[in-house]
Amino acid sequence: MLQLIAAVIFVAILVGIHQGLGWILDLMITQFIYGAASASIVILSVFAVAFWMEGSITFGRGKQKRPRDTIDL
Repeated sequence: MLQLIAAVIFVAILVGIHQGLGWILDLMITQFIYGAASASIVILSVFAVAFWMEGSITFGRGKQKRPRDTIDL
């Protein structure tokens, strides 16, 4: 019974978020929405390249752990 109540509350919250975002996006002009979307893609690309150059992201290549890679506290 508690799970059913939690599911109903969760669905109500999602419906509220959906309605609120729809209302906010209706207030914005299309150029702003496209500009925000393209800017976020560019920023994410810059972060991905920065992390890749630093070596944090291996993109499928397994990076072996070396003893000097870890810091003992």
